Amino acid sequence: MAKFKPKTRNELRALVDDLKINLGDIDTSLVTDMSWLFCGTKRTDFSGIESWDVSNVTTMRCMFKEVASFNQPLEKWNVSKVTDMGYMFNGLTSFNQPLNSWNVSKVTNMDGMFAGATSFNQPLDKWDVSKVDDMSSMFYGAKAFNQPLNSWNVSKVVRMGYMFGNAESFNQPLDKWSVSNVTAMDGMFSGAKAFNQPLNSWNVSRVKWIRNMFENATSFNQPLDKWDASSAAGMDNMFENAESFNQPLDSWNVSRVSDMSNMFSGAKAFNQPLNSWDVSSVSGMSGMFAGATSFNQSLDKWDVSNVYDMSRMFENAESFNQPLNSWNVSRVNDMRCMFKNATSFNQSLDKWDVSNVEYMSFMFAGAKSYTHNKNLKNKDTNSKTLNMRPETKDELKQLVDNLEVNLGDIDTSLVTDMSGLFCDTERTDFSGIESWDVSKVEYMSSMFAGATSFNQSLDKWDVSNVYNMSRMFENAESFNQPLNSWNVSKVEYMSSMFKGAKAFNQPLDSWDVSNVEYMDNMFEEAVSFNHPLESWNVSKVENMRNMFCGATSFNQPLEKWQITRVIETTEMFENATSFNQPLEKWKVNKVKYMKRMFKNATSFNQPLNKWNVSKVINMVGMFSGAKAFNQPLDKWKVGKVRNMNDMFENATSFNQPLDSWEVFYVDNMNSMFKGATSFNQPLESWSLSSVTDMSNMFAGATSFNQPLNKWKVNQVRYMSSMFENATSFNQPLDKWDVSNVTAMRNMFAGATSFNQPLDSWALQANVSTLCMFDNATSYTYERDLQK
Repeated sequence: MAKFKPKTRNELRALVDDLKINLGDIDTSLVTDMSWLFCGTKRTDFSGIESWDVSNVTTMRCMFKEVASFNQPLEKWNVSKVTDMGYMFNGLTSFNQPLNSWNVSKVTNMDGMFAGATSFNQPLDKWDVSKVDDMSSMFYGAKAFNQPLNSWNVSKVVRMGYMFGNAESFNQPLDKWSVSNVTAMDGMFSGAKAFNQPLNSWNVSRVKWIRNMFENATSFNQPLDKWDASSAAGMDNMFENAESFNQPLDSWNVSRVSDMSNMFSGAKAFNQPLNSWDVSSVSGMSGMFAGATSFNQSLDKWDVSNVYDMSRMFENAESFNQPLNSWNVSRVNDMRCMFKNATSFNQSLDKWDVSNVEYMSFMFAGAKSYTHNKNLKNKDTNSKTLNMRPETKDELKQLVDNLEVNLGDIDTSLVTDMSGLFCDTERTDFSGIESWDVSKVEYMSSMFAGATSFNQSLDKWDVSNVYNMSRMFENAESFNQPLNSWNVSKVEYMSSMFKGAKAFNQPLDSWDVSNVEYMDNMFEEAVSFNHPLESWNVSKVENMRNMFCGATSFNQPLEKWQITRVIETTEMFENATSFNQPLEKWKVNKVKYMKRMFKNATSFNQPLNKWNVSKVINMVGMFSGAKAFNQPLDKWKVGKVRNMNDMFENATSFNQPLDSWEVFYVDNMNSMFKGATSFNQPLESWSLSSVTDMSNMFAGATSFNQPLNKWKVNQVRYMSSMFENATSFNQPLDKWDVSNVTAMRNMFAGATSFNQPLDSWALQANVSTLCMFDNATSYTYERDLQK
């Protein structure tokens, strides 16, 4: 007989989260909602679940989502009342069990049901899916699945987007499907590398979203000429990298399509007539035939008068050589790389009106056969030539994006804004940049952000007028050049300047940073940096959040810094595992946020007791994982702090008096001393009038054994795991008013010394006391507390 009979999903979730409970001991007959039930679970033993009574369940959405180890038989389940199975087995990389006997006749949602279920390959052909309206992403990434589905009645399905996306093995007939109600087929066979089945009989007249449909479907080569595509709005990426596809499409009505970007990009075999298409509504043709190496068909009848973007349109289309001079390109803005490496193309374009084109860089690069005038002219007969003396950032950006341009040939003396100039650039040759005249530049924010190969000398630059250098070298992983000669006296923003610049380790002590206001994230994850900065005048800085977070090598003196304006030091030294320098002289009297300031700063152990923390309102996780820290803090005035959860979590050395602290405003002490294995100090004098959460407060605090009976805990709602594995604790708590507590699960679990009467406690009827005294081996009193 089952030991447990939950009524609600939450009650059932609490049971399945208890790893000591066998699932076969749970009677689930009253539960109607099993959505998200096992998502995020730590459970690995699912034995007994096969016998669950799920006959009243109506939703199983995300039930096993991302439970990678789950592979239990479920074929005997009665799922006849279930209406939603969306993402039910999503991410179950081990699951491969029979389900064909299921009655799914009431299910309306199967979206993402087997998405990422990489091992699943079981028959489903007996399923009645006649009420399903959403099958989007149903088998997305189900790499092993290859079972017949042609018998399915999908007549009510509206959404099939990415249904077989990346289902690499799937290659089953679907020609009997009635898809007349489907409106979305975007990405339906994207990445379905094996799929090559007839679909020409499908009625797709209502399909609006068809983009990416056969993208990377490398085997597909079936006729589609009977399709009514008149409702389609976007065909971008539709056959991208469909390497085998070469079927006629000239009968299609594409008059409503607005985007054909990358439609045949990488479709190496495609070479079919398209000249009859009405493309008058299309605005995007970027990359349309890029890499379509066989394509060489006439397109001169196309009405391209509404096209805005033709960048990369014929890039690497090696065979293409057709007249285009009749095209009306007057609205086109971007022609970058349009014929790049189109090695056969040699047609005159002298009639083109390119007066609105802003970007032409690399347009004919590598077009070896092209002999016509590359300087296209607009109505005013002005050549669109490269201006090597740009005045604006956009003009300069066009030049640096042209990989044929040597940076040393550009006169940058007029440019005032270089923000984002090389952000995530593909350029690898930066030679010549060292000679740039940047004397008028005011903005360099994100200039080299993500430029992973950049490592050019910049020490001769005159940056004396720069105002903003935030994110300048963010994630510039290779950069490691001297910058100490720079005059940064006007800079106000240095946020994230070297964030993720993993190689950077250069002196900066000569910098005048007296006007900088923001240094947040400045050296975050700059794992090599370790140079002196104590000479810096940081008196105007207001934000130092994450400044050295993850700077694992940094260990330099900073105590002389005047941080009198700083408001936030959140995560300032988090994961700065080498840092151990004096900071006690810092004037932190304006700081409000110290959240996780020294979290996982495993070497730090310096005095801080003289700090004036009277304005701090958040100390969440401040010393969490600071394993070496053991300094007095009893003089701190913490009267304004609201949150102290995780404050000393896993601070395994800390054992200092805190009984003088006024914590009357603190409302959260969750995990405050969790894992603080050395801590054993008096706390009974604390006034806890605002605290609502004490979950895990002393969990794993194996030395703690102090009186707490005088605490006023009448506002506390959560005490789950409060003393779990606090193996020394054995103090009276019978005077506690726990009438508002709603959760006491595992409260004394593993508290092997605890043996105090709690019969005076009056608990709420609905309070969760599951496993409250599990492995509390000394406890001899009544475990079923009064409710």
